[in-house]
Amino acid sequence: MDFEGLLFRSDALASGVTDGQLRHARLRGELIAVRPGAFVSAAFFATLNSEQQHLLLARAIAHEAPVVLSHQSAAIAWGMDVWALPLAHAHSTTGRTITARKGRRRIVHGSTLSESESTVFHGLSLTTPARTVVDIARCTTFERAVCVGDSALRRGLVTRTELDEALCSARHRTGIQNAVRAVAAMTDRSDSVGESRTRLILVDAGSPSQSVGVRRRRHVPGPNGFLVHRAVGMLRVRRGRQVRRERGRHAGKRARREGP
Repeated sequence: MDFEGLLFRSDALASGVTDGQLRHARLRGELIAVRPGAFVSAAFFATLNSEQQHLLLARAIAHEAPVVLSHQSAAIAWGMDVWALPLAHAHSTTGRTITARKGRRRIVHGSTLSESESTVFHGLSLTTPARTVVDIARCTTFERAVCVGDSALRRGLVTRTELDEALCSARHRTGIQNAVRAVAAMTDRSDSVGESRTRLILVDAGSPSQSVGVRRRRHVPGPNGFLVHRAVGMLRVRRGRQVRRERGRHAGKRARREGP
């Protein structure tokens, strides 16, 4: 069976493939069951990173029944960084106040969900970026939450005002104090997870916040004028001296300045 992406049992049967053929393909290691009734070729699955594999699982579950993907599932779909977050389960939110349910491949969160807190993006129903960041911040560690929020702010997926409004809407939910603390520490100035983590380490060590995150530029002579390097990284300063420079995603990329 040569294909890419998800293969659903109903589609396979409609195309003439039998349950026996699907079963034998799984036994030979050619197919992987993402969830019951949803398969992916083992060769294709091996080319995916952990975030892509998680999104494949989330899509398979969303195909089974209408759900609003949330937490890290929504974060990955929006393109946020999900450093160190567990990805073994797809997350969704019901919109009803019920006890959270955890299955073998999914976690269903029970909390209210207004119409303004969900939307459709690339064919998937997702919690909005602001709701997604706050939900994660309520449920995970401070450092992980800040890394998610920094990436959302950096990519322009969310604004400070939207985060504050999402905090207000979640004020009666479990973990809100954790979320308030994490959101207060988020910024759009970190270019990578590494920079976010470095900033938190330095602040925790007692560095004044205004000394963390100073950008530097470097000009290197080139054959036609100058090759202007974007900030080599975030210059980390403590007590007037440099302690670490974290290279960002775009560090080292050169942008040629046009001549006269």
